[in-house]
Amino acid sequence: MLDRVNRFFLKLENSDIPIFFYVVSFFFLTQLRNFFEQFSTGVPIRFDIFLHYTLFYVALAPALILFFHHFSRISIAKTAKVVLVFFVIIVLPPVIDLILTRGEGVWIGYLNDKISLRNFFFGGLFFSNDVSPGIKIEIAVMLAASFLYFRSKKSSLSKGALLSFGVYSIIFVFSRIPFLLNLFLSLAGCDYVFLLYDKLLSNFFSIIALVLFLFVFRCANPAYFKAIVKDFRYKRYLFYALMVILGVAIAGSQRFVLSFGIVLDIILYLISLIFASLFSIVTNDITDIDIDRISNKNRPLVTGAIDQYNYEIIAWISLALSLSLSMLAGGFSGFFFIVLFIGVYFLYSMPPFRFKRATFFSKIAISLNSFVLVLSGYHLLTGTLKNFPSGIWPFFLIGITAAANFIDLKDYAGDKKAGIKTLPVVFGERKAKLLISIFFIFAYLMPLWLLNDQIKGKLVSSALLLLAAVQFFLINRKKYSERPVMIVILISVLIILFSFRG
Repeated sequence: MLDRVNRFFLKLENSDIPIFFYVVSFFFLTQLRNFFEQFSTGVPIRFDIFLHYTLFYVALAPALILFFHHFSRISIAKTAKVVLVFFVIIVLPPVIDLILTRGEGVWIGYLNDKISLRNFFFGGLFFSNDVSPGIKIEIAVMLAASFLYFRSKKSSLSKGALLSFGVYSIIFVFSRIPFLLNLFLSLAGCDYVFLLYDKLLSNFFSIIALVLFLFVFRCANPAYFKAIVKDFRYKRYLFYALMVILGVAIAGSQRFVLSFGIVLDIILYLISLIFASLFSIVTNDITDIDIDRISNKNRPLVTGAIDQYNYEIIAWISLALSLSLSMLAGGFSGFFFIVLFIGVYFLYSMPPFRFKRATFFSKIAISLNSFVLVLSGYHLLTGTLKNFPSGIWPFFLIGITAAANFIDLKDYAGDKKAGIKTLPVVFGERKAKLLISIFFIFAYLMPLWLLNDQIKGKLVSSALLLLAAVQFFLINRKKYSERPVMIVILISVLIILFSFRG
């Protein structure tokens, strides 16, 4: 019998069906479960409820895939095929409950009683009176399938049983997520309570799913994962993330209060910004490959670490994730701000417009995106832009636009060969450095004028003036490097950020 089981699993693992088909099938299985559960439990057909249930399974799937992959030592792609196929089991509980109750159905929900040793073991799900018959049968089938899978991989009886219990434990923890989160928050002194179908619970599952899928991607293709991590522009992302937080700080200075729910929305929004940045990075790298062969020889396309076809796939996946997560975090307004951010950079770097070719004024893209993200942070906390201090916009439109020309210094050789009229190409590298360093001094003086009533005075003024002098030195030194300039910029934003009067 074990030989037959082994052949069955090998057939699944070695199938030549594209993994995309398994992922799509998994998605539709979750919708079948949602459909039958609606009849069994009487849950209304609402987007937030179906979204919540779907995200629950989307978070559970990579957790199980990683567990099976680690202990079976089979490739992550083969493991995923087996796990995703066996998600057909999730359709069983509501169907069985409907049959056994002659159509009346049984409530299926999270466990929320106190955790005990008995509950953690099989009494927690399989022998509990609060668990429907369909769920109990689902657990029995799941345990049997897990045991047979690990036995087919030459595990002993005891190890197979122990690993099956590990699978059970993962599902048990997921079934207690709201209770565990509420317990954690109460211990942390937070009075927020997660409710069933809570939007924030959906956000939590989104974050868990993303983290786990990153691990799945790393296991599936370590070389691609390493290349993307290495090429990501962390300092520029941190700058934009701080712009979002600056918007939150401005709202906080107007007596708007942060709640745990808002904090979770901000975290999810910042994650969506990661993928928006990744989409912009990848599309820019594809367009600038000839320039990068001269100025940025470590980029993935130049080194061949990632081929262009798969690089484009990564770009479109990043775009989809960014737009989806921004909608979850900030609703339509959050989605709109991220669309603006991505769109401005697309117009800046991609044909047919490719505004980056415009001398000096092309950097309006950077200042506009900075301003858009400040507004998005403000809107996340307040839900409106009505009271946003309008006097801040000149700093972005003028100060950041001028200073942002420093990003062209490192690409001088490549831009010159490509005929892109940046300030270093037009005036020469030495004169451009002097001009840009003067722009920086001007940009550092502007917050002292515009934010005089909102930030603490002498200490902040002295710090910004000192940092302006540091930037002048860093830009004009003989061996120019962008890295310390970006670090000083981040320090400058942090000083302004923490100087707002609450």
